[in-house]
Amino acid sequence: MAKHVRAVWLLGSLILLGACSSGKQTSPSAGQAPPDSLLFTGQGEVVQMTLPAGDRKVVVHLDGATVFDVAVSPDGAQLAFARAAKFETGRTDFGTDIYVSGRDGSNQRLVATHSFPNELLRWPVWLAGSQSLFFQVQGVTAVNGVPVSRIDLLDVASGRRSVFVADARLPATSEDGRTVVYQSGDPTAGQDAIWISDAAGASKRPLLQASANLGSFGNAAPSPDGSQVVIGAAVPGANSAPGRRALVTLPLPISGNRDGLPEDMWLIRSDGSGLRLLAPFAEDLPTFAWSADGKNVYLLGVTGLWQVDVATGEKRRLGDGIFHGQVVWGGRASE
Repeated sequence: MAKHVRAVWLLGSLILLGACSSGKQTSPSAGQAPPDSLLFTGQGEVVQMTLPAGDRKVVVHLDGATVFDVAVSPDGAQLAFARAAKFETGRTDFGTDIYVSGRDGSNQRLVATHSFPNELLRWPVWLAGSQSLFFQVQGVTAVNGVPVSRIDLLDVASGRRSVFVADARLPATSEDGRTVVYQSGDPTAGQDAIWISDAAGASKRPLLQASANLGSFGNAAPSPDGSQVVIGAAVPGANSAPGRRALVTLPLPISGNRDGLPEDMWLIRSDGSGLRLLAPFAEDLPTFAWSADGKNVYLLGVTGLWQVDVATGEKRRLGDGIFHGQVVWGGRASE
């Protein structure tokens, strides 16, 4: 499960933002709608970057604590994120909790607490209506080295919590919160699959099964309308570029700064048809953010922050990358 545990990264290392911006802070003119944005997480920070200018500002800051796995609600008014407490010498509990705040980082409040030492609550994602969350609950036991995880459903207002899917991880939702994707499978058999569902779980079904040709799934993200899903995936056993060229031609070198199989960006329709390589990257656990119009996908990995045209697969490098970082679509920027 090491490939699903991101290293925490320092805001001072967020060089990709510096590459995209002069650092100058700008505000929209009177009567002009705020620009769209991307959000990045870092050590005690959620950082907002506006598009296309690249201006940036800190949205959430936690002294000493760590914030990660940020998500924006469908109505654009709230954030959800995972939080680890400030490190203290002698501490034995490294569990994480789920918090919710305003889009500008105000009014932070705890909404879900880990129930025993070292339990990790991760990957909060919003559902339609902006009142409920899915998130991953990772325990301390493992099967074949993979921590046992499930996905819980939380009603934010009441605190009512229930299990959505047992033996599942890495939930992600479309921008409207109506389409859900996650990973699940049989850890004993070593087989995994990407699943897709509506928010009620009534239509859940496997979208893409791991095979000898494609597997080692990383992050997945449904398009804003839920019609397509972008997936980070690798050829099983592909630890070197020559081994991978049997399937795709790689114009990019594989970075030595990785701890998992080199993943490329794949695209599949939500009905399970049309699987295709959208763009080769040879990245280690990249994360994805769709643009609101569904025309572009942003990828963050070691080799950089990239914008990929969904229709053509054309790539444009926007800035430097970060090892095991996170990028999500931020919607309208907070002022």
